[in-house]
Amino acid sequence: MAIVEAASSGVKIYIKVVPNASRKELSGVVHERLKVHVQAPPESGKANIAVCSLITKALGLKKIAVTIS
Repeated sequence: MAIVEAASSGVKIYIKVVPNASRKELSGVVHERLKVHVQAPPESGKANIAVCSLITKALGLKKIAVTIS
C-alpha cells in the first residue's frame, strides 16, 4: 500500500494519528502511514479537525479541500 494514492475525488493519504501529543507536526512515515501528531484529544472529532487543519496548512490548501473518511 502507498501512503498516497489517487481517488475519484482527489487523493487519499493514509495516516496514523497521535492525539494528545505535546506538539503538532507531520513526523514521518510509520508502517506505510504518515504519522501526524496533534494536541487535540480524541473526542467529539477534535483530533480529526486538528489533523485536517495541520494537513491543509502543510499543503497550502483551503480547509474545505481536506476531509476524513
